[in-house]
Amino acid sequence: MAAERRELAIVGAGGLLGRELEQVLRRQRIAAGVRLLDEASPEPESPLADTAPVTEPVSEAALAAAAGVFFAGSAAQTRRWSAAARRAGQVFDLSGELLDEPGAQCLTPEQWQSRPLAAAGGRLWVVPHPVAALLAFLLERIAALAPVDAGAAMVLQPASEFGQAGMEELQTQTRNLLNFQPLPTEVFGAQSAFNLHAGLPPSLRPGLAETAALIGRHLQRLCAHEPENAFRLPGIQVLQAPWFYGHGLSLYVETRSPLDSAALSRALQSQASPPDMLAAGNAEQALIGPVRRDALQPRGCWVFCALDRLRLAALAAARLAELALAERVQ
Repeated sequence: MAAERRELAIVGAGGLLGRELEQVLRRQRIAAGVRLLDEASPEPESPLADTAPVTEPVSEAALAAAAGVFFAGSAAQTRRWSAAARRAGQVFDLSGELLDEPGAQCLTPEQWQSRPLAAAGGRLWVVPHPVAALLAFLLERIAALAPVDAGAAMVLQPASEFGQAGMEELQTQTRNLLNFQPLPTEVFGAQSAFNLHAGLPPSLRPGLAETAALIGRHLQRLCAHEPENAFRLPGIQVLQAPWFYGHGLSLYVETRSPLDSAALSRALQSQASPPDMLAAGNAEQALIGPVRRDALQPRGCWVFCALDRLRLAALAAARLAELALAERVQ
């Protein structure tokens, strides 16, 4: 007999990722309801935002009443409330802050389904950064055709990674530039509109190097679940891009022997034309472009991808929760 369904709770529900997660959870109806928790008032409304959700303060009592707790806010907020959430039940961390906690498991829903015994009994789930999950998929498919000797990944990160404040500043900078007015730089520290940054102010966290390190650590964990597909991990660089939503990923790999571009495109399930960020915003999966051979390196090839990190992270978290809660009531 299945146990009574209980509510799920989102800590950090007032932010962009929390709002995306709420929509996915309500649509999939995997629990009796969704409780929205946060430590501060929701971010102010703007032409770029939907109506702000009504949240309640985070408390140990609210966490204890939930069958599962999602951390969708800042790393600091996750750290403050993680102990209370872990005492209460299942925890799903979208911030990446709990990766090194005892018992933490970082895997994709697809890896869980292919290795259910390895996932059994877990209570702390770190939802992989969608860029890391995409890299793991690409490298696995490429390595199945030829060993990967070297690689490099460039990640283009949008303003939405810094919440509504980042979105507002990019919007205002764009408008002011077109009207020859001074630019606000409180968030990005410099002009972000129509520009590209390899560094950000030290006060802005997480920094680009920190994000690259987080993606790399998640990629290492994901690849550890696939020991039969060993390959050399790529270097990773993150750049701040001048758009609102959606990540871009440019991956270069060198294989031990030259690959047929058409065969590799089929293996990667790539589309015929290069993807763009606008198309990624309406997709519930990463968009993988055609494989291009490098002009100078006969064993080198490139592939460009676009993805909506907010949506893919929310979808992965909901699917992991569905699997974990189903296992709990069996």
